Amino acid sequence: MSKMISLIKVFLKTTGEEEISIGKKKIPPMLFMALMVIIMVFALGFPFAMMISELYDTASQIGQEGVIIGLLVSMASVMTFIFGIVYAMATLYFSRDIEYLLPLPLKPFEILGAKFSTVLVYEYITELMILLLPLGVYGVKSNAPVMYWIVMIVVLLLLPVLPLVLACIINMIVMTFTNLGKHKDLLKTIGAIVAIGMGLGFSMLMQKMESMMVTEADVIEKIVSGNNSMVSIVTAIFPTSKFAAEAMVAKDPLNILGNLAVFLTITGAAIAIFFFIGNKIY
Repeated sequence: MSKMISLIKVFLKTTGEEEISIGKKKIPPMLFMALMVIIMVFALGFPFAMMISELYDTASQIGQEGVIIGLLVSMASVMTFIFGIVYAMATLYFSRDIEYLLPLPLKPFEILGAKFSTVLVYEYITELMILLLPLGVYGVKSNAPVMYWIVMIVVLLLLPVLPLVLACIINMIVMTFTNLGKHKDLLKTIGAIVAIGMGLGFSMLMQKMESMMVTEADVIEKIVSGNNSMVSIVTAIFPTSKFAAEAMVAKDPLNILGNLAVFLTITGAAIAIFFFIGNKIY
């Protein structure tokens, strides 16, 4: 585990090796990146949070304010999946560090785990821009209890895992067939395009299947019933989205813990599957 953590630090540090100059002052690249993330979170998240605030006022009148959480976590999951296809492809296959890492006394799962964790850090940036301020606004507007904030932190940390696992597995399966023949670089480029296409196609297919499974009568019935009954409809693409949203909007402690337990179980299983497949084909 210590070797994996050291590798993660190295991978993150090599994203920018030279200091950034602002006037006569030099800023370390990691500090500059952190500042840029904070600026982007507020610059992009603040207008989005204001829109969520207005949407909350409307949805709460019919007892469907929880649908906001469902939409947010679903949107974050889809974005994580789409960007994950690109990030994972670049980190797992187009970085030049593999040839330097292989001679070192490192186990395959340590390299794979470090690369996955590095991509996950990039995904957190995307997630924070989408979720952090809007979820905070929802919590304030709904006078959410302490449990909401605790669950929110857990969700922010673990929600990107399943979409990223799916993105990585698609990449690994596609790229398995590109290491054959003389033109490996060309095949890898083609494989990257195919993987991105498969990722977008998978996302659209899941959304289409979701819309086919939900009838107009179902939607109307859930709207009329109130009590955040629409959450299950808007979170059907990724199973972790559904249970994460349900855990955040639930009022009963047992319901919260039950949904959170399923969310954690699915996430843990996804990580185990990722390492199992990765050790076989990466």
